[in-house]
Amino acid sequence: MKRAIRIVMMAAAALVLFTGQGMAASKSDTKSAKQQAKALVKEGWKPEGITTIENAMIKLSALEAEGATTLVGSSYGSQKPNVARTKARNDAMNQFAEDGKAIIRARINTDVSDINEVETDNIISGYERIVMRELNQSLGTPKLTLIRDDNGRFDCRVFYSINSNALANLRKKALEEALDNSDAASKYGDRISDFVNSAFDEK
Repeated sequence: MKRAIRIVMMAAAALVLFTGQGMAASKSDTKSAKQQAKALVKEGWKPEGITTIENAMIKLSALEAEGATTLVGSSYGSQKPNVARTKARNDAMNQFAEDGKAIIRARINTDVSDINEVETDNIISGYERIVMRELNQSLGTPKLTLIRDDNGRFDCRVFYSINSNALANLRKKALEEALDNSDAASKYGDRISDFVNSAFDEK
């Protein structure tokens, strides 16, 4: 009986320990979000809607802890806020596409090095076009939109939150379609299939 009680007490202690660690990590994320919000306020950004920058940044941090990725886009010097928002949205998509293009080029050079430069450029440009199309359909509305009035010119920064697995599948789909539209899929066969499945994996 005493042994059973000791086991229960040890289990309870372990639960408290791990729970405490989770709370510490959460507090750390919240602290970081608050620091980011403070910096944005200091830079003169103002949120659209009824939220505060701090609350929105804390929510984004919580979503990241649940498996989301935050995409951020910025624009500067637009004459109208609506134009600034559109440019900021496009910037968020462009940054995501550019990251993927850099990864693909690097992986082609190391994993499928006999693909020539013209084929590589065709694959990458096809990927960019397709991933921008797919992301535009999936992006939704930003979790936070910031506007800054700079002497009658408008800057904008937008924050989108998207499920990380959905983004990974979107990238893979775009690469598959880009390869199918090129000669690479038929030319390199199974090597291309393996490449698609591992292209965005971390090494």
